[in-house]
Amino acid sequence: MPTDTFFNLSKEKKNRVLKAAINQFANNGYSKASVTQIVHDANIAKGSFYQYFIDKKKLYKYIVNFAINKKEEYINDIDNGKSNDIYDFLIQINIVMIKFAEDNIKLAKIINDLPNMENTDIYQELELNHKNFGLNLFIPRLKRAVHNKEIRSDINIHYTAHLLYNSSIFITNYFLEEKECNSLENAIPVIENIIDLIISGIKKNGGEN
Repeated sequence: MPTDTFFNLSKEKKNRVLKAAINQFANNGYSKASVTQIVHDANIAKGSFYQYFIDKKKLYKYIVNFAINKKEEYINDIDNGKSNDIYDFLIQINIVMIKFAEDNIKLAKIINDLPNMENTDIYQELELNHKNFGLNLFIPRLKRAVHNKEIRSDINIHYTAHLLYNSSIFITNYFLEEKECNSLENAIPVIENIIDLIISGIKKNGGEN
């Protein structure tokens, strides 16, 4: 967490620091992000930086959690009551995640870079926070789908939720990396195809040649 000194800054100065940090982490990742460049871009003294954050790690953790909270705001706007079945829910969830990424491209890049930090000492805590956020979306909805007989009753809820979580990460990464999928409009067919694949599987239908 930042120090009280950071929270006591003016809104304009806090925003300068956060913008510079987000740019560094989004463009360079955690390991290559430079505190020197952050303080330069934020137009603050390097000594001031360490009055706001103990080190780069604390700043990064704050930015990641800020990004996750921002993403959660988008998810919370979904009215689950309007999702008639599990298919509609999964489409809607992934559309909202792409909408978050489209509106907050740098924050989305920071979140989706977490798997690349697997060998760092802060990976487990940050990835766990994000994964718990994702699993808490999918586990209750899967249980409801089983109860409503929308899906098979013998599925393993836990690892199916992990599958849906990882597929949502893949969809967002595809949006961030592939030129033909660089807008929400272009991403929707990709989302639908992937969810169809998850729901229907890859096995041929009985009458299919």
